[in-house]
Amino acid sequence: VMGGIFAVSIFQLNLKELLFMSILMNMAAVIGAWLGGYFNDHFNCKNTILVSLVFLILFLTLIILTETKLYFFIFTTLLGFFVGPIQSASRVMISRIIGREDQNKAFGLFATSGKLTSFLGPALVGSATLIFESQRIGFSTVLILLISGLIILYKTDGLK
Repeated sequence: VMGGIFAVSIFQLNLKELLFMSILMNMAAVIGAWLGGYFNDHFNCKNTILVSLVFLILFLTLIILTETKLYFFIFTTLLGFFVGPIQSASRVMISRIIGREDQNKAFGLFATSGKLTSFLGPALVGSATLIFESQRIGFSTVLILLISGLIILYKTDGLK
C-alpha cells in the first residue's frame, strides 16, 4: 500500500500503471521465492534472507533516488524478486529451528508479531513525510527498518 501511494504521488502512476506494477512485483516475487528455495537448500535460510535484505535495501534506495518511471518499474520489479525469498525462507527457518511439537505456537507467534508491528512502517513513513514534507524522505524510513532487520539477523547465531 505504501509503495502504491509513493508511486502515485511521486511518479503520477494511473490505475492501469499501478496495477501493472503490482502484477510485475508479484510475478517477480513468485519467481524469487522459487529460486530462493534453491538457495535455501544450498546456502541455508539465514544467508538467503541476509542476501535478499541487502538487495531490498539496494533496490529501495534506487527507487527512492530514481526520477523516471522506467527505472521505477525496473527497480520495483527487482525489489519484488527479493521479497519472495524472504517470505519463503523465513517460514522454512521457523520450521527448522522449532521442534515439531511447537511449530503451531511458533507460526502463531510469527503471524501475531507481524500483525502487532504492521503499524510501524506506515507510522514511520507517515510521520517523516509529514515532518519533512517529502514522500521520498518519508519512504526512506523503510530503509531504517530493513537495515535494522539485517543487523539483528546477522548478529543472531545458530540460525540455519
